[in-house]
Amino acid sequence: MTDLLAPASTVHFSAAQLHDMSARHGFGLRFVGSTPHEGDTVFQGRLLDRRVRPGLTLVCSDIHIAHGYETTAEQTGRRLSIAALLDGAASLRVAHQQAALTAGHAVGMLFDDRQSLQALHGPGQRVRGINVSVEVPEAAGDDALAQLLQQALARPALPLQRRPLPPHLRLGIEHMLASPWQGAMAALQQEALSLQLLAHALAPAEAAEQPAAAMHRLTPRDRRLLARVRERLEEEPGHDHRLDALARLACMSPTTLREKFRVAYGQPVFAFLRERRMQRAREGLAQGWSVQEAAHFVGYAHASNFATAFRTRFGRAPSELCRDGRGATDSRRRA
Repeated sequence: MTDLLAPASTVHFSAAQLHDMSARHGFGLRFVGSTPHEGDTVFQGRLLDRRVRPGLTLVCSDIHIAHGYETTAEQTGRRLSIAALLDGAASLRVAHQQAALTAGHAVGMLFDDRQSLQALHGPGQRVRGINVSVEVPEAAGDDALAQLLQQALARPALPLQRRPLPPHLRLGIEHMLASPWQGAMAALQQEALSLQLLAHALAPAEAAEQPAAAMHRLTPRDRRLLARVRERLEEEPGHDHRLDALARLACMSPTTLREKFRVAYGQPVFAFLRERRMQRAREGLAQGWSVQEAAHFVGYAHASNFATAFRTRFGRAPSELCRDGRGATDSRRRA
């Protein structure tokens, strides 16, 4: 797998490559609808597949699915798997149990060679999320965690448990998918988030739902209006956004918008905007923008202020990423 963290590391998986992957990793594959040609792209985007501890594997994805497909896990021994999505949807089945995994939720699953896991991924969608899976008997690294896992894996059956993702986990997944960290720092971040998701899945239902209880106070109308605000911030990161104007867009008072936005997305409105500005600037610099162009695009009047904010967020000057992006562009042109 390629590393998820570098903006330029987009991979294209053809039908032939997906067939090869299914043979290597031992899962069944079926395409939905017409069968694509061997060279046709099934999905493209960024992937990470890493063993973060003995017996504990993390898979991260940020992909666009062009052709629908279904996978069937052909597992030897028991496995506990937890999938969480920020965007997109999938239909999951274990034996006679079925669940729809949708954005903002996690599903815990227990399956083996007698009860396989089937996952259906529909076409025309962007899927962003993570999956943490635990194997037995290696599964832990410390005695307390091992005991919890053994108790879960010893159950005769584990229903497909669908739970809302609490704001801190949603925000943690967002940060990891966008993180510039590599090496040991990335490994620490990935292990920490894997264990948090595992704790969320293993907690008793009432304890797991308590941090997410505030999410249930949001009505469908609230979610639609908050999504409108989020889309405006994402589409216009350089605009001089004002809380009063955003509140009018959401048909809420400024105070209500502040409270409900934090509940829905795990951070304040303008913290979300600052993060979106930094991520968009990083993408542009990697594509060859100058520091001045990036600063202007995301709303900074002075490049020096932008450079300070960028270094604080990513630990490196924007000029360094600018040089990296131009070097990659020059290499592609020469090729």
